[in-house]
Amino acid sequence: MKSEPAIENQAAARGRRRKSGKGSAEGPVFVDNSGRRSKILRRLGLLAGVGCLAYAAVLGMAFMGWGTSLTVRRD
Repeated sequence: MKSEPAIENQAAARGRRRKSGKGSAEGPVFVDNSGRRSKILRRLGLLAGVGCLAYAAVLGMAFMGWGTSLTVRRD
C-alpha cells in the first residue's frame, strides 16, 4: 500500500470543485430577515464586555491597593 504525502493531498483537494447538489440550490435553511437574532447576540456580547471591563477595573484597583481592608487595627 502506497501513501501519498500530505502536501500533495492538500494540493489535489484545492483543485477540486464541489459538486452542486439539490441542497445548495435550495439556499439556507433559516434566514433571519428581521435581524432580531443579531440584535440579541450584540446585546449579550455588549453585556459580557461590560462585565469583563468592570471585573478588570476591580482587579486593577485591588492591585493598586484601593478598597477596604479586612484587617483589624488594634492600637
